Amino acid sequence: MNIIICEKQGIVVVDGVIYEKQTEIDYVIVAGLKWDKKNITDKLCTFQEANSIALNACKRLPTKEEFQKLSKCYSVWDNELKGKWFSNEKNDLKNPNKSLFLPAAGDRSTDGAVYNQGTSGSYWSSTPYSSSYAYNLNLNSSNVYPSCNDNRSLGFAVRCVNNLNK
Repeated sequence: MNIIICEKQGIVVVDGVIYEKQTEIDYVIVAGLKWDKKNITDKLCTFQEANSIALNACKRLPTKEEFQKLSKCYSVWDNELKGKWFSNEKNDLKNPNKSLFLPAAGDRSTDGAVYNQGTSGSYWSSTPYSSSYAYNLNLNSSNVYPSCNDNRSLGFAVRCVNNLNK
């Protein structure tokens, strides 16, 4: 994997693909973590790409255990925005300053086809399952599955977190 960081232009290049580097990231605190308010890239990334992008932005992916904790928060599907809101308090749902929104970004198969945009989505965790699989969170209008494991070569969304003390 070839990674280039261009600070002046605000971009990161991973194997020839350009990602916009976020300089000041808005965050929301849910389930004890600072979650970025937006996905770090619009691209659906492999497990290796997701971890590299997060690392180069001085961030990290949530762990399987942190996704499990998030799944126990209050949540509601947003039909207009096509995704799910998560909050520590029920009254804070859909408040962008107090709740986390994860869009149903879909999934990319190994052949490059994208499926389920607007109806479901998966987000990589940093936790490996095996040498070929890793844990991820999957969501749709009815459910949140915080401990799925899938092939690392699939393309999933990337949402980063920070430790509260940073």
